[in-house]
Amino acid sequence: MEFTQTTLGNEYRLVELEGMGRYYTYTAILVTAKEEIEAMSVVSMDWIRDYRNAAGDEMLIQLTVRWGQYLNRILPFKEALKLTLIRTPVDSTGAMLADPILEQTFNAYLQAEAETDSIAHRPETADEESSDLVGLKTFSVQLQDPAFSLIRSEMVGGVFRDSRPFDILISLLNRSIQTMEMDQENAVLGINSIPPNNQTPRTTVILPHGIPLVSVAQKLQRQYGGIYTADIGCYLQKGYWHVWPLYNHKRFDTAEHTASFIIAPSSKMRGIERTYRVVDKHLTVVVTGGIQRIDPSETRLLNEGNATRFVNTENLIEGFFETGGNRAVAKRTNNANEYEAISRQANPMSRVTDDMLHSNAFHEASKLVERNGAFFMMAWENSDPDLITPGLQCEVGFMVNDEPAFVNGVVVHAHGYSALAGTGLHQKVHQITTQVIVMVDRHAPAYQKYLAQ
Repeated sequence: MEFTQTTLGNEYRLVELEGMGRYYTYTAILVTAKEEIEAMSVVSMDWIRDYRNAAGDEMLIQLTVRWGQYLNRILPFKEALKLTLIRTPVDSTGAMLADPILEQTFNAYLQAEAETDSIAHRPETADEESSDLVGLKTFSVQLQDPAFSLIRSEMVGGVFRDSRPFDILISLLNRSIQTMEMDQENAVLGINSIPPNNQTPRTTVILPHGIPLVSVAQKLQRQYGGIYTADIGCYLQKGYWHVWPLYNHKRFDTAEHTASFIIAPSSKMRGIERTYRVVDKHLTVVVTGGIQRIDPSETRLLNEGNATRFVNTENLIEGFFETGGNRAVAKRTNNANEYEAISRQANPMSRVTDDMLHSNAFHEASKLVERNGAFFMMAWENSDPDLITPGLQCEVGFMVNDEPAFVNGVVVHAHGYSALAGTGLHQKVHQITTQVIVMVDRHAPAYQKYLAQ
């Protein structure tokens, strides 16, 4: 069956009729202690949202200004530089379609590079006007949300009694929100969280003072009893903290926000303008830039094991031995945690964990879930990266043997890239392509058919 005659083709037609796929134009204004300087051109922008390894967005913008402006009015103020970014939707000709959808001031950090010129370094740079005649300067600036700039340096700690690790994390995040001195426009507004798997309170948890707030979620997950059985994500995006089970791809039916990625034939539909639509809280994306499969699971299971073994330390003080008849007997069934998370027909392997003595079964389960992961990397053209949220539950639809098939997944990484649609300083229209990485259920029948085709 041909793509357009299937349910996937029906979704594509709905996107074509009702969907969106915008072009944008950017205005960047550099703010120093003395003045505001508007850049001649925004060449490109990158948003990197690494939900697995980071706690906030990494943003990089490339600007062009006059050479004299850069040397005399920007470079001397690089230690306290800000940048106001304005993003406006336009059509393919550059005509404005709506009011700006983004206007925000970021902390700005110039990327390190060799500075071969300075004022009066040579005759043609003797003053700003002379330098402006030399040429233009294109340079990169890293942008950071003002709230995250404060959060990344915040340290926490304390003694917590009769609390679940999840409650400790939410308490520390709430305390940070309440004590942060930040204007309302840039303030952190709240926390979106998924209930924990670990419901057992711990009698006493001692967090040494000096732990960075951005790493406390990993600390609690790995060293203080664990929170989820599918690892943990803790990420600040668009004014909200998000806390969720990082690799859990089984929440599609219960999640508030969901997405469907429809893999279209890139040879026929590459570069179409309308690529997505949003209905209520469901995003439908037509992926026209191709898909790549990344599946390290087989190698990782062979090398690291599909099962785990460790000694439960909760029984070491009391209950480790059973006494009777003048004997003390330690039973393996009572004191050792041994379980197989992934069934393998051949070459099963169970290893004793690196930390042989602990009681954190949630972290051990998380390692096995990650080890069993398969990933799809998709290129979403003419996209809106703000629609990708932490822990976004999704389904990926593709053709298998001329029939449509779907597999559930969860978004673990997104990289948006905005670039000029043409060349030259007169160009103002940007197109955004977002690379989305989704962890999928490798045991799903649809995925197995995908491998076999």
